[in-house]
Amino acid sequence: ARLGGGAPAQLFSDYHLDVTDKQFSLMQANGIDGVAFQRFIWEVLVDPRFKANRDTDEVHVRACAEKYQRLFYLTYDLTGLGNVTATSDQVRLDSVEGDWKNNMLGKLHMTSSTMYATQGGKPVVQIWGIGYNPSTGTSAQQDSLITWFKQQGCYVIIGVPIDWRKGGGACVAGFDSVQCSVANMISPWAVGAYSDTTSANTYKTNYLTPDLAYCKRMGIDYQPVIFPGFSWSNWNGGAQNQIPRNSGLFLWHEAENLRALNIKTAEIAMMDEYDEGTAILPMADSYYLIPTNQYFVTTSADG
Repeated sequence: ARLGGGAPAQLFSDYHLDVTDKQFSLMQANGIDGVAFQRFIWEVLVDPRFKANRDTDEVHVRACAEKYQRLFYLTYDLTGLGNVTATSDQVRLDSVEGDWKNNMLGKLHMTSSTMYATQGGKPVVQIWGIGYNPSTGTSAQQDSLITWFKQQGCYVIIGVPIDWRKGGGACVAGFDSVQCSVANMISPWAVGAYSDTTSANTYKTNYLTPDLAYCKRMGIDYQPVIFPGFSWSNWNGGAQNQIPRNSGLFLWHEAENLRALNIKTAEIAMMDEYDEGTAILPMADSYYLIPTNQYFVTTSADG
C-alpha cells in the first residue's frame, strides 16, 4: 500500500530499541513525566515467545527511561488471565506474584533502576482489572493479591471500573469501594465514559468530585484517567472517529476539569494505542500520511 502522498506505507514495531528510544525522546521533548508500562500477564504465561518479547520490551523501556530521565512503573493487566489453563483462579493470580518476584525482581532487577517510579520510597506497581466483570478471582482473592504487593514493600495502584464506589456498570456483582480500600491509589478507567465537553462536565460532577472526596476521606490517593479521543474502527469495526479529538480541545478540557479540582496528576490513555485511536504520540495529520486502501483517523479529522 502507498500513502496518500505517494510514499510507501510502512509500519514500526515497538519491539525495536530505536523505536522505544524515539518514544522516550518525544516524551522528554514534550514534558511527559513517564509511563505506566503495561504487561498483559496472560501472554507471558501461555507462550515463552511472548514472555521473551515482553521481557525484552522491559529491558528497552528501562534503558530509554534512564537515558531520557523519564519515570516508568509496571502495570500488570489481568485482562485475559482467566483464559490461562490453571486449576483455579487463585493459581492464576499467584502467577502474578511469581512474575514480579522471580522475573521483574530476580531476573531483570527492574526496581533497581534510578528511574523506576517510587512513592514514599516504595516502588510503584499498578494492578489493572480489579473488580471488572468478567473477573479473575473473587474480591477477597484480588484483595489478597494487592495486599501481597504491599507486603513486598510496593505502593499499589489499582485500575478499576468508573463505578467502583457504588458497584454496577462494568463491576462484577458485589464489588464496591470496600474492596478498593486496601489499595494505595485508585485509578478508574474512564476511556469511553464521556465523549464531548458536556458529558465530560457531567463526569466531573458525578464521578471525579465524589471520587476525590471519598478518597480524601479514606486516606487513599486518586489518579484519574483522561484520553484524547477514541475510535476502534480499524481494530474491530464501529464508528469512525467515534469520540472526536476536537483538534485537541477534548483532552485539554479534561485536564482543565482535573485542575479545577486541584488534581495534579493523571494517567493519559494511551501512549501508542493507534488501534483504538487514543495514541498521544505523533500521528498522521491528513490523508497524505495514511494508506490509500483503508481508513485511519487523522488529527485534521475535526478541522
